[in-house]
Amino acid sequence: MFLKMCESHWVLCRKAIQKRGLSHLVSKTQKEAVSRIKKDMRSETPTRDYDPMLHLVMFIYHKYIDNIDELDIENDDERHCPLCDIAKKVNKIASQLYLDIAADEIEEMCKKYNLQG
Repeated sequence: MFLKMCESHWVLCRKAIQKRGLSHLVSKTQKEAVSRIKKDMRSETPTRDYDPMLHLVMFIYHKYIDNIDELDIENDDERHCPLCDIAKKVNKIASQLYLDIAADEIEEMCKKYNLQG
């Protein structure tokens, strides 16, 4: 199983970050994102290198993996968007709720460590 956010859910993630006033913290390029995530991973607490978009996607992947039935992923070489899978297996409302809860967690993290800007 390979996880990859689909384009429409990637856009919804961006909108969730924007809605919470965190867009200015999002990396502008892939190179910047990789550099920032490497620096952030070395720190015990989030730093100015914290990228809420990357962390939102990773948070969704993590929660999805925690809750998926291992039987669902056996011998599965397909790419999966976690939010599409939730929409298929539960419903679209659950998928949006999953995204909103994750985005709220990211917003709280930014507030806790005074990263809003």
